[in-house]
Amino acid sequence: MAVELDLCLPRVLRYPGKPILRIREDAHASLVAPGQKPDNEKYKFSLPEETMQSELNIASCNCLALRKATRAISAFYDRYLAPSGLSSVQFSVLSVIHERPGIGMQQLSDELVMDRTSLVRAIQPLTREGYIEQAPDPDNSRKRALSLSADGRKKFKKAETYWQQAQAEFEQQVGASSASALRGELSTLAHSF
Repeated sequence: MAVELDLCLPRVLRYPGKPILRIREDAHASLVAPGQKPDNEKYKFSLPEETMQSELNIASCNCLALRKATRAISAFYDRYLAPSGLSSVQFSVLSVIHERPGIGMQQLSDELVMDRTSLVRAIQPLTREGYIEQAPDPDNSRKRALSLSADGRKKFKKAETYWQQAQAEFEQQVGASSASALRGELSTLAHSF
């Protein structure tokens, strides 16, 4: 059974006293069928009754659970990587470039599932320190090909030792087969959305 609501813009949609949706003044454009005019900015739509009755259960939020785990595991790896002078994000960037010399920014962004702005922020200090070299892509001069410099390869090898220690400790705590299964599931999730 669905609950039917009348919605007059602008207003906040509420269920048992709590706002769940704020409607902008111009929202009617997406709520009206193409070619039709709004009828006094009054619309009807349905929500399942269970949506109207249920309370937010933050413990069941997949996003929050994944973010909490990500922050905890990143901090764990950051502690191990600290003597190398790299963060876990910077190490990840260097790792991908090490495995795929000549990779472009877009491919690196896709591989790390990072937006370009965050990726540029991660790459700038590594480039400034001379660890990453950027050259025109031989196939497309408008694109930049990334590779590790000699100093970058040394920095990566030094950090890799600390990463291996973190990896071994993580697998000892979680179990090697569980860690492998977790990586597989997370990789699938990362490329599903």
